[in-house]
Amino acid sequence: MATDDDADFGSETAISELKAAGKDSRWTLTDQEAAWAKDLKQALEEAGVEPPATDFELAHFAIISKGNAKKGVKRISNYNALVKPEYSYTQEEGLKAVGFMNSKWPGCIPTCGKAPSGGPMLCFDIIPYVPSQLEGEAEWKQMMLELVLFFHCCSSDLDECRIGMTLITQCKGMGWSNFSLELEKRAAVLYQDAIPCRFAGMPCVNAGPILRACLKLCKLFLKQKIADRVLICRQDDLVGKYGYSPDSLPPLLGGTCAKPTYEEWARAQLAAREVSKQKVVL
Repeated sequence: MATDDDADFGSETAISELKAAGKDSRWTLTDQEAAWAKDLKQALEEAGVEPPATDFELAHFAIISKGNAKKGVKRISNYNALVKPEYSYTQEEGLKAVGFMNSKWPGCIPTCGKAPSGGPMLCFDIIPYVPSQLEGEAEWKQMMLELVLFFHCCSSDLDECRIGMTLITQCKGMGWSNFSLELEKRAAVLYQDAIPCRFAGMPCVNAGPILRACLKLCKLFLKQKIADRVLICRQDDLVGKYGYSPDSLPPLLGGTCAKPTYEEWARAQLAAREVSKQKVVL
């Protein structure tokens, strides 16, 4: 999965500076970030590209582009062309769409807590997930919409936009039936250059030879900096080596996190994102 063009754009510094000034960093831009957003807004106007609907969404694109207005315009243009026509949703539709994957493949998205970075985290169990079981274009679209929702759930405020999201996949026992090159390509078109998102990490746990072969196939169309986010590790290393807390990991990964459910968490995150859209103002 794709990420921003730079590995680190000073997220910790931005958050700490805002908090030191007594400001709520979830909904407050630094002077630099505000300047980036204003420059991007002007560049969009000059290019005749429709801007995001809210200042929060505009700021997210600006942060991911790290002030590079040209890159920001290109990403928003791609978003307008690739995401909005097919995967736009009202708040009610988004809340209703959450949980398709767990209903199709029970247990594939277990509950989890926050990542060591302090950012949002999603966990996946690859074994129940069999993409060939998707029935028709309608289910493909439901699947892709939930993927879009993943990114929105993991960017519910400015701090989450800055820190980035972490995806952990339990790969033990993975077979070729748990992989779809077509789906990976369709998804990559959306998240690689359109949806604004930063990945803090993508551990693949207990990976075998098939996962390694799948990664080689995906590297044919993924950027190098995206592939570099993938970490192949043992389950024990999550806590012992990489700083994950047992109470943030599901039992599937040797942890103790049991609630909230993924669906409860996702709906709360989408509701928080709506709050951010109201509170963030340039």
